[in-house]
Amino acid sequence: SIFWHVLNWVRHKKIKPDHFPLHLGIIGGAGTGKSKVINVLYNLLKRELPDADPDTACMKISFTGMASANIDGRTWHSFLGLGQGHGKIDGLKDMKAVSKASTRDRLKSVQMIIEDEISLESSQMDNYMNDLLNHVFEVPTHGRGATLYNNISIIKVGDFMQLNLFGTPIYENVSSSEDPYGKLRHNRWRSHFKCFELTQCMRLKEEHFANI
Repeated sequence: SIFWHVLNWVRHKKIKPDHFPLHLGIIGGAGTGKSKVINVLYNLLKRELPDADPDTACMKISFTGMASANIDGRTWHSFLGLGQGHGKIDGLKDMKAVSKASTRDRLKSVQMIIEDEISLESSQMDNYMNDLLNHVFEVPTHGRGATLYNNISIIKVGDFMQLNLFGTPIYENVSSSEDPYGKLRHNRWRSHFKCFELTQCMRLKEEHFANI
């Protein structure tokens, strides 16, 4: 059903380019086939996204070097260019113009981002990616509450029970010095992401071993 859900969305996108962005969550324990699903969806989207640059239209990212290598992707930090003039979560207003233009040029053809190991993504990190994409593509300030990730589609994959997170998980809001009422706002994960759960262990055929 995940495949058909994404295929149905991308077919609508081809007919109507301004079709709403896809916000999809895929949750599953170890061995339930998350990496396989990522590769299947990645190949589908590379082929089906309208006017797609095959190298940049769909990007796979994760939050450690090993995790990104496992999906043949990039790290979250490398993809967003942290350390290239905008390394602080609350420092976007001080981002240099040349860094802003460079980031915009580098990400302008991205239509879809697939994130793996989202148990390692804090709410602060999700806020940063959302704010960075809206900032560098100059989404009007008054419209940023309704525009998520500059309307780039996002698929988040992982297992919230698998890895310990340093920070607040993405399904909880967090306040900051720039947004002291952040905890009171709508949570992006809860409000905008349609979630699927993978429950069948694909590594072991013997059910009593899988349940150990």
